[in-house]
Amino acid sequence: MKFLVHWISLLLIANLIACENTTEEIKQVKVMDTAGIERAKNVVLYYSDSAVVRLQLNAPTMLNYLDKENPRREFPDGIKTIFFDDSGNLSSRLTAKFAVQQERKQVVTVRDSVVIWNYRKERLECEELVVDKMKNKISSTKYVKITTPSNTIIGEGFTSNLEFTKWRILKVTGEIQSENLMNHPF
Repeated sequence: MKFLVHWISLLLIANLIACENTTEEIKQVKVMDTAGIERAKNVVLYYSDSAVVRLQLNAPTMLNYLDKENPRREFPDGIKTIFFDDSGNLSSRLTAKFAVQQERKQVVTVRDSVVIWNYRKERLECEELVVDKMKNKISSTKYVKITTPSNTIIGEGFTSNLEFTKWRILKVTGEIQSENLMNHPF
């Protein structure tokens, strides 16, 4: 085991020595390091509960703020998330152009062109959504539009379980009955 640790250490040191960076690139790394921000590209994160994968998150960019008072992860270039049920089956999908995860509060806020689809062929569209893991709910206080296979409901405010299978619009402002042939990712 000691041999393996020493061998890996030597490889890492050799890689660091072999890397060539411009002075400007080195300054950028120092700025990020002193600010406590880690940057990652083409991120794929898996979250599990009781050894069952519950969520897969894909993002082009992740900024991990190591702030002691407010540790958080930001996804400035958007996210694509897949949710799984207890059996590991696809239950819903979520996309947004921006997201921030507040680690201590266990809250994720997604903004800008937010869309959720569920396995029942229902689609939610809104500009901002809050996912609160502690309360096991999704909510919004803003404009929402939910399209189902038989109608479209428009309103203000929304609440749902985390799976987006038991939802309610708080203030309905319009409803259109129609046979809806919407595009669906399932």
